[in-house]
Amino acid sequence: MILYTAGMEKMKRTLRIILFIGTFVLLALIVGYVAWKIGEIRLLGEQSASAEYSILRNAASLIASEEDLGDQFVRDRLKSLYNASTHLLAVQVLDRNGLVLWKMPDESPYFASPATNPGSVFHAPGMSTIIYMTPLPDGMKLMALYSILSQRDISNILIVPAIILSAWIVLLVVLQLVLKEKPKEPEEEIVKEELTETIEKQEYQENPLESASYSEEALSATQENIKNPAVQETIENIEEEAKAEAAAEEEEEEREEEIAQKEVRAPENIQAAQSESEAIPKPLSSSDDFLPGEFVAPAPQTDEETEEVPLPEVFPSTLSLAELKRNLDIELQRDQETSLLLIHCILSGELDPSALALGVTIRDYFASESLVFELGKGCYAAVLPGTDAGSALKVAVDLDDVLTTTASLYKDLSEEPPFYFGISARYDRVIFPDRLYREAFAALEEAQERSGSRILAFKPASAIA
Repeated sequence: MILYTAGMEKMKRTLRIILFIGTFVLLALIVGYVAWKIGEIRLLGEQSASAEYSILRNAASLIASEEDLGDQFVRDRLKSLYNASTHLLAVQVLDRNGLVLWKMPDESPYFASPATNPGSVFHAPGMSTIIYMTPLPDGMKLMALYSILSQRDISNILIVPAIILSAWIVLLVVLQLVLKEKPKEPEEEIVKEELTETIEKQEYQENPLESASYSEEALSATQENIKNPAVQETIENIEEEAKAEAAAEEEEEEREEEIAQKEVRAPENIQAAQSESEAIPKPLSSSDDFLPGEFVAPAPQTDEETEEVPLPEVFPSTLSLAELKRNLDIELQRDQETSLLLIHCILSGELDPSALALGVTIRDYFASESLVFELGKGCYAAVLPGTDAGSALKVAVDLDDVLTTTASLYKDLSEEPPFYFGISARYDRVIFPDRLYREAFAALEEAQERSGSRILAFKPASAIA
């Protein structure tokens, strides 16, 4: 019965451990599933938004100047595209100074105001929306905000994990009730026997003489036997035998002590021999530098050793950022013109006060964090979907003016502004991201070596012919 109870307890404990580990594994799987589904839906949303924006961009190609926005035909076409789109949240056309020329709808919570969000065109969560921008003639820009992830999509994703998690919780509650230990009913007979045995042991330990009852007759008989001479002789013989046995036991104890002392002295002799051998100097080998179990901590560095080393101000010559490569690969596979703009801000050092402001200015200029990538200190790359090399040159000229204005707030720019731009475009070619980057980098190097222009675009031989 006892073995059966112990086995049941062990099995219950093992089952509880399995359920505990299974709960954590289930939670990890649910989190991974939700993250995977959200990423998949966002990717599909970006593809749909890109297709809708291509149609909108083609319609906006009719706008050649600010006066064209007054044409009712152009306005009605843009309005119809807005009403027919399922992902378009807001769209507006800005002039060369960043002022709004036309927007749809007229009132929308997604339009950012300078008081609440300075430097931005739209005010929307970056996880569920995406912004597209296309330069237009006369310095204008077309900006569109698309939704790529909705609350309904998230609700549909969470339905299956919620059902699985609810079923698991119900299972845990049921198993907890089943595995709950029931109170044991005391058996009266066993309890009584244990109590009587405990009481008898305590009485014997407290009064061992009283536990044996001797009668008066037995005591008197014992006294008479002791007075008898024959009995006295027998008692004396027994006492002599007891003394002899005690002496033999003492001799054995002395022999055991001597053997133990010899055993104790033996390790001492061994240790002495070892100390003598250690006293003799031995040549150290490379493996004797650090003994097993010894840890050596480095010496603390002084202030001179902890001086900050400035980062190299060299633009990366190869496409090493995986996120930029993936974004370029997606854009180059689409049937549209795409340009890559490399921006190199020559800083005075790692602690240049204008470094942070220049990075913020570049990101705010393109109004989309998914289009700008930081490759190093002062080194940036911007992907311009739907933009040819000529339009990219105009964007670079405008951005150069904005960066010069920002940098002049922090330092004196009496000489030429320290900003260089390299551009390369698709030119209707089948081209890979690495090749496009190398072309833009070659243009950037040429711009840095030349003294005439700080903005250059690479044009392949096929495009010249």
